[in-house]
Amino acid sequence: MAICRELATTLCVNTTPLSEAGWQAAYGAANLTVQQHQTGPMALLNPLRIGQEEGLATLLSLGWNLLVHPIMRQRVLAMRQVFTEYGSDLGYIILRAEKPTQV
Repeated sequence: MAICRELATTLCVNTTPLSEAGWQAAYGAANLTVQQHQTGPMALLNPLRIGQEEGLATLLSLGWNLLVHPIMRQRVLAMRQVFTEYGSDLGYIILRAEKPTQV
C-alpha cells in the first residue's frame, strides 16, 4: 500500500491507517460498543488550523522554529506534502464506545 510506505518513510513510523469500518471492527474485537462517531478531513500542519486550535503564540513559535531550523523545516514540509497528497484517504475519527456491563 503506497500510503503506508509514504507515511513510514516520511514520519519514520510504521503505521497502517484504518478506515471507519476498520476502527469500528477493532473496537468490536475489543468487546466495546461504539455509541457515537464523527469523521472529517485531517488538517494537520495547516497554519490556519494550528492558529485556531493552538493559538497565535504556538503558531508563531512553530513558524520561527521552521525558519531557523532547516532540517526541521524540510521534515515538516515533507510530512505536509504526504498529508496533502493523500488527503482524500486520511482524516480524523472520533469514537465514543462503552464496555458492556457485566451482570
